[in-house]
Amino acid sequence: MIRREPCVCRQALASQNAFPSELVSPTSAAQETHDMIGLLLMVRINYQHRLIMNRRRIPCLDGYLDRVNLVLWPRFKVRALLRFARLRSQP
Repeated sequence: MIRREPCVCRQALASQNAFPSELVSPTSAAQETHDMIGLLLMVRINYQHRLIMNRRRIPCLDGYLDRVNLVLWPRFKVRALLRFARLRSQP
């Protein structure tokens, strides 16, 4: 049973669509989405990962988490401003 596990992993990861593109690149998912709540959740998850990494004193992902945050926040801000403008225009 244990000897077969690496073979199963290799077979699963060998396929072209082993991982959805959203798992590979969260920034591409942020560029395509119009879901304000989903973007806010992504910002919050990114923030939680940063806190965990700081608490464990692992600075190697700081640059990556900063870049993800730089993509997520402006997109969330645009979505939020559009939503607020729509709410204001309704009687």
